[in-house]
Amino acid sequence: MFEKREVTRINAGRFEDWDAMEKVLKTYARKLKINIFVSVPHNDEVSLESSEDTLFIRIFAVPFTINCTSTTTIKTAYGIALNSNQEDCMVATDTLETVYDPDGIPVAEFAKNNIFVLFDLCHGPDSDVLITHVMDDYCLFMDESDAGKKRFKSAMEERVAKASRRNFHNLYIGEVASQEQSIDKRINSLNETIREYQATIVRTVRERQGLLDKKKVIHELLDRFDFDNIDKRFEALEKIAVGGRVTVTPDSITVPVGQIDIEYEGKVYDIGEFDIVIRPDGYDGGVQCFNKTRVIESCYHPHVDEEGDCCLGNLSESIPQLIGEMEYEVVIFMMLQFLRTCNSEGWYEDISRWPLKGSQTDEEG
Repeated sequence: MFEKREVTRINAGRFEDWDAMEKVLKTYARKLKINIFVSVPHNDEVSLESSEDTLFIRIFAVPFTINCTSTTTIKTAYGIALNSNQEDCMVATDTLETVYDPDGIPVAEFAKNNIFVLFDLCHGPDSDVLITHVMDDYCLFMDESDAGKKRFKSAMEERVAKASRRNFHNLYIGEVASQEQSIDKRINSLNETIREYQATIVRTVRERQGLLDKKKVIHELLDRFDFDNIDKRFEALEKIAVGGRVTVTPDSITVPVGQIDIEYEGKVYDIGEFDIVIRPDGYDGGVQCFNKTRVIESCYHPHVDEEGDCCLGNLSESIPQLIGEMEYEVVIFMMLQFLRTCNSEGWYEDISRWPLKGSQTDEEG
C-alpha cells in the first residue's frame, strides 16, 4: 500500500495562493515518498533539519542566518516575471549547493531534505509554477548516483555558463546601445544648434537689411543736406549760451549757461555759474554739468557730483534719446530746468551747504 504523505505549512497568512502550491507539493510528496513542511521564516534563525521522512522548504531564507541583511532584487525566476512583492531575494551563502535557474540567477540552496528558496516566491502569482521548477531541480539534486550527481552539476554549470555568455553579449549590446544613445543625444544637440544658428541668421539678415536701408536714407540726406537748417540749430544754442559762445569738439558740445539759483523752502541759494556739456556718443550718460564758481563737499550741485555726473532721475531715459536724435537745444533747456531744482530725497549734498543769494540770512524766510 502507498503510504500517505502530508504537506504542512506555517505562517499561513504569508502565502498568496496556498491551495495551488499545496496541490503541486502533494504530487512531489508522493513522488519522493516524503512529508513536506513549508515555512516563510524571513529573518528568523534557520538551521538544517536531518529528518529522513520530511523535506523542509523555507521560502525567502538562507541557512544558518539570523537578522540577514544581505539582500538583492531579481526581476525573473525560471523565466517568469516576478511582481514587486516577489522581487526581494536573499544573497546565496554558498554554504550548501547553490541552485541557478536557466538564466543563471541564484534562486535556491539545497541540502538533503532541505530547500532554501532565496526569493519571495509565495507572495505573488505563478507560485505553483515556480515551486514546480524548484522541486524539479530538487529531484535532480536528490539523484545520488554518480550519473545523477554529474547531471545536476553539469546542469548548474551549463546554466551559469549560458548566463555568463548571454551577459557578455548583453554587455556588448548595451555598450553599442549606449554609444547609439550618445550619438542620438549629440545629433539632437547639433540639430538644436542648427535651429539656433538658423534663427540667428534670420535675425542677422533682417538687421543687415535694416542697416542697409538706413544707410540708403543717410546717403539720400547727404546728397541733399540742408546746411542752413544745421546753422539754425547751432545759432539756437548760441542764443542760450552766456556770451553767445558754444564750444564744439568731435567728442562734446559745451554750452555755458551762466548763473544757476535755486529757490528752496522760501530761500534762494547761489549755486554758481555752469557749463553744460553734451556727449554725442552717449558717454557719461550723454550729459555733464560743471560748476565754475564753487565745489561744495565734492559736489557741483545738490544733484551733481565732482565728476560732473548728474543724478537725472526721470530724465535718465529721455536725455540720451534726445541726444541720439540730435535735439541738442531741447537737451539744454531740460538740463537748465534740472539745475534750477532740487529734491532732498535724491541729493548728493544738502542744499543748505550752498550760500544764500544776495543779502539773505539764515534767519530770513
